[in-house]
Amino acid sequence: MFHSRSFIAQAQKIRKHAAGDTTTFARDLEQRFAKQLSHLPAEAAAELFSHCTTTRTDGDEQVQVLGDVLDLLHQQYDDEADPLLPEDWVLLREIIDQHAGELDMDLIQYVMERVVSHRALS
Repeated sequence: MFHSRSFIAQAQKIRKHAAGDTTTFARDLEQRFAKQLSHLPAEAAAELFSHCTTTRTDGDEQVQVLGDVLDLLHQQYDDEADPLLPEDWVLLREIIDQHAGELDMDLIQYVMERVVSHRALS
């Protein structure tokens, strides 16, 4: 099962439980996102969450892109649909570069192959 599907289902439960409280929703969503990225440094997960929620204005779109990032960082990215934007790839490259010493080499290779194919090296 793709991590995005699980995350999106959890986000719907969080939204329902938060009952319109956007602060609670954002906090709980960030905690769930970070938990699913426990194999990354906490600051990397926080930076990705912040980027995804500030570059998208619609709540459903934010949840979807967070799910897409989860899929990528669990090596399950949908290369055909390719939902990430060029600025997403630039940030991902920067995060991988910054935390390379703490990350699994297979993950680094997987993400960087996609960064290169999206011409996000400069």
